[in-house]
Amino acid sequence: MFGIYTATLLLILFSCAPAFAQGGRTPAPSTVSPASSSIDKLDLGATMRLIQDKLNAQGKLSFQAVGIFTPAAPSKPVRMVSETSFTISDALTDAGRCTLALRSVDESRDDTGARSKQESSVRLSLRDVESLEIQSVIDGYKTGVERNTTWDVFPPTFILHILLNSGKSYQDHSRFTDEKGVSTETEGEMRGGFWLYFGEEDAARQIAEAMERAADLCNSQK
Repeated sequence: MFGIYTATLLLILFSCAPAFAQGGRTPAPSTVSPASSSIDKLDLGATMRLIQDKLNAQGKLSFQAVGIFTPAAPSKPVRMVSETSFTISDALTDAGRCTLALRSVDESRDDTGARSKQESSVRLSLRDVESLEIQSVIDGYKTGVERNTTWDVFPPTFILHILLNSGKSYQDHSRFTDEKGVSTETEGEMRGGFWLYFGEEDAARQIAEAMERAADLCNSQK
């Protein structure tokens, strides 16, 4: 049904989301991993429980990005440091409705001490998922951020992009708090897709494979 593709921070990610989501896509290897083989044997209920349990077990993950911007001479290079933490909680799947709901908190802090936070509650139908793409955060920086800047991300972190079919949407209730402490709330139907962070590529891939399996089973029941 789909292909699974191989990967920032809050403020940069919002400005660069199209670059992440629309970057070059490389088909997954044709060989099937042991995880894929195991997931392919699960029924819909077990697959949905796996998604729910794995997301809830992840907890909070954090990473730091260091960028060196090299301007034209005689200006000197500029060093930028940002920290991001990401937490998934309250993941809940419904096999009967083929839905996934979860809450995420995405917090960012730069080297000036400025902080921002994005708190989101989302609900989507896995029937509406078009593709699942995995990208490293460092690759996202390289393709989506200012040129003449080199980046390092520690520890390595990965993004799973969940992209929906054209015309489909997911329910979203979000609160964004900027560096001045001003909060803005939004609620409604969002199109396109969204992303989740993972500390390991294998963890992102297992969730992607389980979502692919669940979507196939859900759509076969129509």
